Amino acid sequence: MFTIFDEILVLKSSITNLSINLFMFRYLFAFLFIITIGKLAYSQETKVEDSLKKSSHWMFKGGVTLSGNQSNFTNWNAGGQNSLTGAFNFDFTANYETDKFIWKNNLNQVYSIARIGEDSVFRKVNDVFSLTSSAGYKVKKNTSLIAFANFLTQLSPGYPKNSDFSKYNTNFLSPGYISSGFGFQLTQKDVYYQIIVSPVSSKLTLVTDNSIDGRNFGLDSGKNSRLELGANVNLVFEREVMKNIFFKSNMLLFTNYLVEPQNIDINWRNELNIRANKLISVSIILHMIYDHDILIPIYEEVNGVETEVGSGPRTQLMQLFGIGLSYSFQSKDKK
Repeated sequence: MFTIFDEILVLKSSITNLSINLFMFRYLFAFLFIITIGKLAYSQETKVEDSLKKSSHWMFKGGVTLSGNQSNFTNWNAGGQNSLTGAFNFDFTANYETDKFIWKNNLNQVYSIARIGEDSVFRKVNDVFSLTSSAGYKVKKNTSLIAFANFLTQLSPGYPKNSDFSKYNTNFLSPGYISSGFGFQLTQKDVYYQIIVSPVSSKLTLVTDNSIDGRNFGLDSGKNSRLELGANVNLVFEREVMKNIFFKSNMLLFTNYLVEPQNIDINWRNELNIRANKLISVSIILHMIYDHDILIPIYEEVNGVETEVGSGPRTQLMQLFGIGLSYSFQSKDKK
């Protein structure tokens, strides 16, 4: 294969005009071939898209975000610790809707790591893998009977605070949660809000890794699963509050009919997205979880050292702020 340097040598050495013509013909043919294939591919893709728009009830949307944060201090009198964080967020939605039937599917993956202070390794600070599917039958314009299922876990091991990585306390499917239920759904697309009330629902908690103590997640000693029967309420609000500023709030409530129904599980995630342009975005996330069955390590300062002194139910809070690269798409096909 010729390079530019080879071509210069060919010209300088005065190779015959026939050789030069063959060389130019070969590259001209390749260039025209690529243009032709690209033209045909674009034409075919356009035809397929036009066909879908005329016949399909599908709507697809999604996005990928890579964000990070870095701070560095040198002889900084006010104090501070060097830090470096990175986060990945992938979200994809596929919805199918007709006059009477609606089917919604969502896949979400969030993963972030951080290195703080003198720590020489990155620690996982967030890891969420969620898959949700729901099917509904419209009985009124904004009201549907609905059945849903949700799968929630993390993908990699998680370690306790200040751990030396010798023992992890979470892993894939440890815990894992499978929720399902039947009920009704209220929606208002103009706002947009969604309310799902499920008086008949279940929550299955899994801890498949035998090296993890399932009692920290409400399981009986020696058991790998726990089934709860109760009620489920899901509140979703999503709107472009200002131009290129998007807010989404998702609250999930669950109560166990059979065991301590007064202890309501809460999973509430709020996200504010500010898009500077098509590729640059700023995101602020506030996530709160309370589950009476999850035992959180309790730390106290003992002789000047932060020491784990026990465990118990606690409100979990996570706040993330990031600036990064993002790509999103949305295509809604006409009925």
